Amino acid sequence: MLDASDHVVAFNRLPEFADPTEPTLYRGAPFADLIAAQAAADGFGGFDRELVLHRDGRTERLVLEPPAPDSSPQALAAHRMAVHALAPCDHIQYSAVIDKWWLVRERTTPSGGIIITYVDITALKQTEREVALARSHAEAADRAKTEFLSHLSHELRTPLNAVVGFAELLEGGIAGPLNDRQQGYAGDIVRAGRSMLTLVGDILNLSLLAGDSYVLKDEDVDLSLLLAELTARHAALAAAGRVTVSPVPALPPIRGDALALKFVLDNLLSNAIKFSPEGGTVAIDAGIGPDGLTLTITDNGPGIEGALLRHVFEPFQRRTASTTREAKGFGLGLAVGQGFLQLHGGSLDIESRPGRGTVATLRLPPDRLPA
Repeated sequence: MLDASDHVVAFNRLPEFADPTEPTLYRGAPFADLIAAQAAADGFGGFDRELVLHRDGRTERLVLEPPAPDSSPQALAAHRMAVHALAPCDHIQYSAVIDKWWLVRERTTPSGGIIITYVDITALKQTEREVALARSHAEAADRAKTEFLSHLSHELRTPLNAVVGFAELLEGGIAGPLNDRQQGYAGDIVRAGRSMLTLVGDILNLSLLAGDSYVLKDEDVDLSLLLAELTARHAALAAAGRVTVSPVPALPPIRGDALALKFVLDNLLSNAIKFSPEGGTVAIDAGIGPDGLTLTITDNGPGIEGALLRHVFEPFQRRTASTTREAKGFGLGLAVGQGFLQLHGGSLDIESRPGRGTVATLRLPPDRLPA
């Protein structure tokens, strides 16, 4: 405890960070002398930048740049006295000589004095350091994983593209006629190769999104044209199940990453067609309002069970069209699609009830629309 003239009037024990060989702590000792002695004995190994001030029942945060830990004792003592002048306040200081952190609370008394208490928070600071170190290691590991997957993707895509390309040539008879069995084998190679290419791309995109490494390439995107192209691309799939896809609505151009948006729409449209019953319908609707663009793709398929619906955006979660038919794909499309839309400031929602179909709702904010 200090009096109004900043002299020690009472203390309950010798602080651990004071040098017991120096007779600096005694009744009547000037607080400035005590601080100078602590600084000279390496009692100050550092200070936190942030202080908490207490004013009229309110708390305020103040940033006060401390001197470097290896500064002169005079500079360290001057900083400590500058903090002291801001009482009542809370601040954190480090005692290098004994490797301890202290929460220092300074409160004024009605007579103009100051009561100072020291709380040992070394364990808390050690935990903070461990958490920060673990986070740093995790971030480094994540960067290494992303780089590895990027290189792996390139190394896998190149030979896979060659395999698919030559298999397509064989299937088309370019290299000579094939019998029915050989042509079937070539077709299997093409389908398997394309599936692997899709998986490699999805895993890479998911990794980039998880590591905040995917960079949007903003450009003008004609959503109506993009949807029309995707509808034509899946025409054979729709025809095989006699599924009717509604006409594409007229939409304004938007600002966004064309490849990312194509991935999202392609996944939603192919899912809707794939899970529609024979003779079913897929409806594409859109609207523009104060909250931006809303686009829905609705099917009248079997829907999604509630237990699966809660995890539908988790990687490798696959829905099935029935209890007897295994789903195709790897369960990455919705997870990647949701990540792409979030990068655009938008969202992706899935609503479904068993036996009543599924509604996928894509939303983009107003700043993605033309002014």
